[in-house]
Amino acid sequence: MFLRIISLTVLTILSLALFGCSGGNQVPVTPDTVGANLDAGEPYDGSHHLWGLWEVSVNEDRTSVEITPARFSTGHFNVTHLLEYSPCMNCLRIVQVVPSGANYLEVTIELRHPYPGMDTFTGFDVRGIAIFNGTALFPSSGLTYSNNEFGEGELLNPDGYTTLYNLGTEGHGMGGYLQGKMASDPPGDAELNGYKCFMTDENRRYFASGDVIQVVYNIEPPPWGAFVFGYAVDANWAPPNPFNNPAVPDDFPMKANSPEAYMISASVIDLSANLNDTGTITVDVWDHQGIGTISSVSVEAPEIWGGKLDVPLLGDMGDYVRFEGTVMNAAEVDIGDYKALVSVRDVKADTAPEWIDLTAYKIFDIHVDPEQTEPGIYVDGDYPGNDAGLPEFGTPEAPFNTIVEGVIASGPGGLMYMSIRFRMARGIWKGL
Repeated sequence: MFLRIISLTVLTILSLALFGCSGGNQVPVTPDTVGANLDAGEPYDGSHHLWGLWEVSVNEDRTSVEITPARFSTGHFNVTHLLEYSPCMNCLRIVQVVPSGANYLEVTIELRHPYPGMDTFTGFDVRGIAIFNGTALFPSSGLTYSNNEFGEGELLNPDGYTTLYNLGTEGHGMGGYLQGKMASDPPGDAELNGYKCFMTDENRRYFASGDVIQVVYNIEPPPWGAFVFGYAVDANWAPPNPFNNPAVPDDFPMKANSPEAYMISASVIDLSANLNDTGTITVDVWDHQGIGTISSVSVEAPEIWGGKLDVPLLGDMGDYVRFEGTVMNAAEVDIGDYKALVSVRDVKADTAPEWIDLTAYKIFDIHVDPEQTEPGIYVDGDYPGNDAGLPEFGTPEAPFNTIVEGVIASGPGGLMYMSIRFRMARGIWKGL
């Protein structure tokens, strides 16, 4: 049996600020201590609103972090004017930045709702999106993402990925965005970016008025020097009924939550290094509005196979929807971990803004196992065979029946292979 350790790699940091603060904010670093076609329901525009866009600068020796407002959107509760012309000095705070390991940062972000008692303005699915430079590419989707192996910053513990508010978003710098008092185009050109969620309640995933929430971002920064990245805060909202003094969250409709899937789990099992070997992919999707709004699910792993593969619907599991299908080692890649992208697309109304991408994404590793063999025990090289009173076995096609037979056949210091549940274990027996 093979033991493998998967190192999480994703994007980076402070995708924070529910309602951000004007002006800079500096803090010292703490010392080292596949798409199935579904019978979709009625689409709607969605409730996404950009609450703020910032620039995060980390100095060369990673001893301080500075946050500067970049651009803000119009619309949502006139948030732009509220943020820029009303005091909100403590809404966004970096509690600490702790170096961890060889080149990691643990950043604790505190987010404060600036309007205590104004339950009408409860935010849903509030997500801070870290926007780094990104040159790694998923070619079938045409999306770039950040990868520390390419010298880019990376968020290691994202809750998910989105394309919203990247620099390629239609309308950026024009009608979709409003120049802030300290505006500059935010850094970071990756099209697919990781985010973290800020929520009071894990079921409806709302951010209650007056709450203060802390979230830890695990970041792998570029290997050297100062670095800068952008982050945007995306929130969802729809009017409650009644509008004034609503009960939270019961008086808010489900469309107050994000229209696209809010959580994805994906895994591939039983994929080996054999030519054209197949494995099983399972994708579980959590969507506030249910199975009726999911349009398609697809997966791509450019190093293993070409193009996108549709993942068929298996069924509604109650709290989530399961998709399951077969993937193939078409490229006959060797043992290892390979990046894959799951895309869960929701139905989009014709009246929805062009810049809205109602697709939820997840980047995960597909592990390719050693070549499959039949269960049993066999050895390498010569062995006594019948002269030792053993059957003439000892190959994958004709294995020994017991470990004792394999030990005797391999001899002291010899190699004995044991295949269990189609996974091969290799060991060296050292005789006395």
